[in-house]
Amino acid sequence: YAEFRERVNRLAGALKQAGVEKGDRVAFLVPNIPPMLEGHYGPLSLGAVLVAINIRLSAREISYILNHSGAKVLVFDSEYADVVRAFRGQVPGVGTFVQVVDTERKADDIAGPDYEGFLAEAPAGEHREALDSELDTVTINYTSGTTGMPKGAMLTHANLYANTIQATRWFTDLEYGHERMMGVLPFFHIFALTVVMNQSIHIGAEIIIHPRFELVPVLRAQHYHAVAEDQLRCAMVPSSPGTTRCSSKPKASHSHSMAAGASSYRMVGITVAVVFLASSAMVSPPSLSPLRADITAIGLSRAKTLANFGIALGLAIIEWKVSTCPDCSKASGSCSVFGHSALSR
Repeated sequence: YAEFRERVNRLAGALKQAGVEKGDRVAFLVPNIPPMLEGHYGPLSLGAVLVAINIRLSAREISYILNHSGAKVLVFDSEYADVVRAFRGQVPGVGTFVQVVDTERKADDIAGPDYEGFLAEAPAGEHREALDSELDTVTINYTSGTTGMPKGAMLTHANLYANTIQATRWFTDLEYGHERMMGVLPFFHIFALTVVMNQSIHIGAEIIIHPRFELVPVLRAQHYHAVAEDQLRCAMVPSSPGTTRCSSKPKASHSHSMAAGASSYRMVGITVAVVFLASSAMVSPPSLSPLRADITAIGLSRAKTLANFGIALGLAIIEWKVSTCPDCSKASGSCSVFGHSALSR
């Protein structure tokens, strides 16, 4: 956390040096990676406003958001360089492009520093502006534009503070400084901003970050962090009430509470998987035809995404059931019904 605070301060200093002032907009186009966490608190320190952009939007939609919000700086992952190339000539207000270079090489044809170099050039000292009011805007979250172009929802410090406290009070047995949160939800969305980022930092939790949802890595991480210590602590994956409990109790109690949650929700997950699989395959029995029509309208690619989500939900719930039963919580990691090795395959 000390390192995180120091990097947030450096980001604030670098933004200030780039001309960002109180009330200015700073946009981020990155997946779930540490710079997105820094991107929330860095602009906030200056009184600037974060515009976290959905990485799945088109170049046309992203350019609209940048122009509509009046963003002065765009921090983007080099993974999305092709998208940025498609609109960079259409966003005259963006004066600084900063690339986060991780999985892809830096796009040298897009002028601007890489993220680590940007932070390294920050002037020394504390970079923090006093808050004028709790009603100051801290972030603008844009909708997906279902009925037109995306719309910006302006959220204040009071909004985020209230949401964070409400989310934290939902869990009655949290141990401050001893919890883990699995960051699977996209950080550009308000749900993850509140329940993964702000709540975790509020309680001093460790965040296990996944750049995007991929079934096998997520299940492996959940299993690894569940058996890594003698006293189990589940990795919280925010979803629906009843499945998001994060217990710090010993093995037996933990297994009981999570197994009960899985039992209640496994049929929901399996049903979702079957419905979305049938719909994406364009199966058309009468009971599915309205859903099929909707999915046909939004396109096969999104239908496949929904199908994958349904499958993932069903398997994840089964994995909760398996990995938290008394037999599977042993060091051997074996189960008489579903072996972990078989599930992984």
